[in-house]
Amino acid sequence: QALAGLDRVSEADAEADQAWQLAPFADVAALHVELLLDGRQPKRALAVAERAIAAFPEEGTLEVLRGRALQQLRRSKQARQAFARGLALGLEVVEEDPTDHWAWLAVYRAATLAGDEDARLQAATNVVCRPPLTPELAAALESTDWIEVAWLAGKAASSQFRNRRYESARDLYALATSMAARLHGRETLEYGIVAKGLASSSVELDDLETAVAAIHEAIHAFRAVSDPRITGAQIVLADAMARGGAVDEAAAELREAIAAAAGPERAELRVQAGVRLAQLLAQHDDPAALEAGEAVWRDAREALSPSDIAYLRAAATCAHRRWASGEQEQGCALQREAVALCRQIREPGDHELVIRQLDLARMERELDRPELSAELASEVIDALQALGRHDDVQLGEAYHERGLAEMKRGRGGAAAADLGAAINVFTMCFGSESPRVLEIQKLRGTFVY
Repeated sequence: QALAGLDRVSEADAEADQAWQLAPFADVAALHVELLLDGRQPKRALAVAERAIAAFPEEGTLEVLRGRALQQLRRSKQARQAFARGLALGLEVVEEDPTDHWAWLAVYRAATLAGDEDARLQAATNVVCRPPLTPELAAALESTDWIEVAWLAGKAASSQFRNRRYESARDLYALATSMAARLHGRETLEYGIVAKGLASSSVELDDLETAVAAIHEAIHAFRAVSDPRITGAQIVLADAMARGGAVDEAAAELREAIAAAAGPERAELRVQAGVRLAQLLAQHDDPAALEAGEAVWRDAREALSPSDIAYLRAAATCAHRRWASGEQEQGCALQREAVALCRQIREPGDHELVIRQLDLARMERELDRPELSAELASEVIDALQALGRHDDVQLGEAYHERGLAEMKRGRGGAAAADLGAAINVFTMCFGSESPRVLEIQKLRGTFVY
């Protein structure tokens, strides 16, 4: 490793080869291949990887390294096949022992290279969440200098946050923040990203003291490295202010963020802040909400491409404001446009697409078009089930929406089945006594089928 660090790759290769003769183990071979890949010696790396695979055919990590060598040699198809084999072998290992953190790390790396986002997120979550994140495990992870654990903790936290498991997300972000502070420093991008996540999850739990402290840390970190993510941090700060009752101050913070993000290079973040301002005003029945929604939609059309998520969020926000102001058909039409655009850039089951589809389903149902509503909800259900996301909150929302549509169509049996399915999903997510479960149980008991 020292020789490779000095760019003396041939000597490093010879030393690593001697190490293999003395200790013919898979991890020795893996290190050898990595040294060669880092030294841009893909042909030699491929030869060493294939020798090691012959000795250890069940080692997924070696297949992944072989794929990286093929990738450097521009043999893309063979590289993808190697990554897929490496991922499959890694999944076999974790199936036998789901608590093996190192095996999950190998799966994470293979999934990243294979482009399998679901396996990647699953692996990131399992590295730090299986077994559940106990104080002892957190302390053990925090005491290591393994930088990737801090990053993975952040990824796992993001996954938990998306599924509204905010306590788990906060604990994971706290771990990631503590590790990032020690491994990277507080005035770094890495620290700012996870500190912002800690603040966001704390806001959702009404832990405003933690949220405000964390978001000021994030803002300081982003400012230190001149990173535009500072606008996103200001949005979180505004959320914390609003939760604490300081609505006018929150709106002022968002307007300041919008003004500070002038220029084409920060247009996406500016639009995100505009979206949040319109939402905040609407939540507090401010008549300026409609104009804020129209303004951010104009800004998005002028500054962004329809392929940008912020563009779609602006369209959806304006659609909601038109709907709330009494322009239901216009709002529904704009939401329909947002769904059509989102379908072009996102795969079925994608979080952003699902949000738009369920919003549109609700609008169609309330405009007495329950058939269209049920069709949209069914698309979401089919997509999430095909991805194996059986405990996803959005699956519960889709069943709930389809159940309401079926009630409106007078199909009591189908409605009861869908509401029952929604109850099952929300029970897995939040517990049998959660307000969401009790609300749907009460609804399900109001009609005879």
